[in-house]
Amino acid sequence: MVGLLLITGMLIIPAAMARNLSSSPQSMVIYSIIGGLLSVIIGLFTSLEFNTSSGPSIITAALLLFILSLFKIKQSIKLKN
Repeated sequence: MVGLLLITGMLIIPAAMARNLSSSPQSMVIYSIIGGLLSVIIGLFTSLEFNTSSGPSIITAALLLFILSLFKIKQSIKLKN
């Protein structure tokens, strides 16, 4: 059950992050790929450094990237107003 949640999170979080950053479907695909790769690299590195499980570390890195993508939305909303 936990593995299913991790796989679902890894499928959804990079796409949601890319949606916050992109303006076209093509750029959304590129941002999603970059976000997924970056979260895997950061997650595996933190897993190695802090001796934690790799799956939750990758999901945590992806979640942090998603939260960072929300700040861009807040900045663009302020600029439009």
